[in-house]
Amino acid sequence: MKLELTESAVQDIGSISRYTLATWGEEQQNSYIGGLYDKFEEILNYPSRWKFRNDLFPQCQIAKYSRHVILFIVKLECLTVVRVLHDAMDFENQL
Repeated sequence: MKLELTESAVQDIGSISRYTLATWGEEQQNSYIGGLYDKFEEILNYPSRWKFRNDLFPQCQIAKYSRHVILFIVKLECLTVVRVLHDAMDFENQL
């Protein structure tokens, strides 16, 4: 299965990365972003494991990583990460 990130997901990850660097430094930034990509790999390996949230958008699934939630779709052989949002955000307003 291949991994694809939407432009919004790329922007989300960039924002998370910049905030983590500014707040906790480069080592924590590398660790957190690396862990996020490890979570993407876990989702790729076990795509049916994650909860569906069709109330957010059709075929939406979610996976939690620390204080962030990964919203994604699996179609055929592609995992598309739609957004990576902080768990305190109102997901509906961010979509």
